[in-house]
Amino acid sequence: MSAIREQYSEEFKSNAVKLSYASSSSVSEVAGDLGISASLLSCWRSKYSKNGGLSKSADLEEELKDLRLKNADLTASKS
Repeated sequence: MSAIREQYSEEFKSNAVKLSYASSSSVSEVAGDLGISASLLSCWRSKYSKNGGLSKSADLEEELKDLRLKNADLTASKS
């Protein structure tokens, strides 16, 4: 039996990251208070900046993903 994966909104992720940077508590403590794992919060911290916006690298990754999809669509339509 597979476990059901919880999905969190972008707003929740952004706010969790902001809280983790603003709090004097450790990442583990903040994550525990939010009911998520510390590794998940750490992953979000690498994706979002201290102010809760997407980091530059995350923006570039999203743009690259979109461009690859568009390229694949254009390549497929030419065939």
